[in-house]
Amino acid sequence: MKLISTLFVFSLISILKLKAKSDLRNGYVVKNNNDTIYGMIDYSLNRTNDKRCTFKKEIDSESQIFNPSEIKCFRFLNSKYYVSKVVKIEGIVNNAFVEFLINGKVNLYYLKRIDQYYLEKDDQLYELKNTIEVISKNGFMYEQQKKEYVGMMTYLLQDANIQNYINKASLDHKSLIKV
Repeated sequence: MKLISTLFVFSLISILKLKAKSDLRNGYVVKNNNDTIYGMIDYSLNRTNDKRCTFKKEIDSESQIFNPSEIKCFRFLNSKYYVSKVVKIEGIVNNAFVEFLINGKVNLYYLKRIDQYYLEKDDQLYELKNTIEVISKNGFMYEQQKKEYVGMMTYLLQDANIQNYINKASLDHKSLIKV
């Protein structure tokens, strides 16, 4: 009976190790001194990519973990691109890797962990907010979206003459990229 229990435990540990394996994808890291290192980056950490970048020069080499203050950016080849920015998370200012969505007159970034978008213009980062306000009217409770992001986008993109697109925009990847 002990033998069966021991085999079961080892089998379970093996299965868990297989599931915890990395999803290494080709990419590169740009250090703060602008040196670029090519290798592989763990894509399976997609949910925590704002906190760290797990990098390997080669498949058999030791992993290096970079935090947002140690490197400028990292990118999966032909895929997601993350840059280090100073952002406010739950009222605390932190360095974080934000996903770089659009490069233009204004840059668009996304921080997945808190579902937050940012626009950058002239090296200034602006949070795109959509506060939900609860309103009581005639004994009923209603939720109303304040859509502060529309005003911010109008201000930052005033010279682009795209107000109709801004007014129709929602706070999601597809809509913001379209604008």
